[in-house]
Amino acid sequence: MGPDYDLSLARLDPGVDLAVHREALATVQGWFREAGLSADEARLLVERFNAAVDPYTRPATAGDRLAREAEDYLRALWKGDYARSMAATEAAIARLGGAPLEDFLRESGLRHDPFVLRTLAAAAARNGWHGNETETIALPAPAAGMAPAAAAEEAAS
Repeated sequence: MGPDYDLSLARLDPGVDLAVHREALATVQGWFREAGLSADEARLLVERFNAAVDPYTRPATAGDRLAREAEDYLRALWKGDYARSMAATEAAIARLGGAPLEDFLRESGLRHDPFVLRTLAAAAARNGWHGNETETIALPAPAAGMAPAAAAEEAAS
């Protein structure tokens, strides 16, 4: 069944109904279990989420710059395995939560967090989830209201 993840530190938006919050936490627990995350990986993801949704700690200049920085960092880290690793990340998102998880990651800003993307790629590798690694994979555009995604030639570099 996997560890019982302590999600008590997840910040609660004052406008969210407590029942909705509990349901969301149960969904996240399921994603963590299916991905086979360790308790430490889960704790670090919750910390990333808290920082992303906290208006006092969230970077003021989100959007295009963060997407480019994340992509540059991951290309340097993964080198020739970038396309395969990003395909695995996409496969993990599709397997774990599909469109709702993708929306959550984009809206929270975590879609451009290298730690989150590395954790998803590691979960995919542990579970044998593979994506279409023949496609050129670029990070998706930031959430609505943010600047458009980086130019196509930069994504292809």
